[in-house]
Amino acid sequence: MSTNMPAFERIMRISTQYLLGCLFLLITFSALPVFAQTADTHIKQGDIFYRQFDNVSALASYKRALEMQPGDFECLSKVVRAYNDIGEDLSSEESEQYYEQAVQYAERLQQMFPDRAKSYYQLAVSYGNLALLRGSKEKVKLSSSVEKNIRRALAMNPDYADAYAVLGIYYKEVASLNGFLKTFARLFFGDLPEGTYDDALKAFRKAIKLKTTRPVYTYFLIGRTYEEMDEPEKAKQAYLKAVGFPNTDHRDHAVKERARNRLRSL
Repeated sequence: MSTNMPAFERIMRISTQYLLGCLFLLITFSALPVFAQTADTHIKQGDIFYRQFDNVSALASYKRALEMQPGDFECLSKVVRAYNDIGEDLSSEESEQYYEQAVQYAERLQQMFPDRAKSYYQLAVSYGNLALLRGSKEKVKLSSSVEKNIRRALAMNPDYADAYAVLGIYYKEVASLNGFLKTFARLFFGDLPEGTYDDALKAFRKAIKLKTTRPVYTYFLIGRTYEEMDEPEKAKQAYLKAVGFPNTDHRDHAVKERARNRLRSL
């Protein structure tokens, strides 16, 4: 700096450089916390949409957060849940693309977090939903994956209420398989576990006892199982319990309507 520069101008230049340096440090050290807060804001907004049963908006918020925090367990898990929820809301052939996405994200979740029971639960749910829209043989194949992953989840967390509900669905589906599909399953996948309707009821009751997050749907499934067993009075009792619970899940309104329809038909 020239010694001939007036003292006032030198002081102003030094002050300007100092302020610019402070501003640079402030921006540098605040960048990461602001980034994290932004991702957290998206997750919280997604949770609000989820509680309002607006799963499309919830998914959009969760995916924005996941772009910022690709290694976050809860965020990735919520993306899987949202894809499954949207597929369940649609309840049509359009659901398949959402279930396929759910499977992809669930597989990523399981690979990144193999020590979490929820990883295997989410994967089992995703396979199970996709199986509903596939042909009989592929349905059997996917069901085998459901059973393997849900048992892994329960081995890691024996008190996993929602996992018992999924296990009950698996047993119910196995019990209803026709002879051809059971033969196919044994031929290509080894011995298929001999799931029975009694096994299904035991798993559903365990889910209820452990406070499943989906009691309405679980009681509805109990009712359907009793109908398969030709026990209409017990089915009615289960359906009445289903319609008596407050709505806590995005499917509860539709499930209650199905339960009321079954009550009218029995």
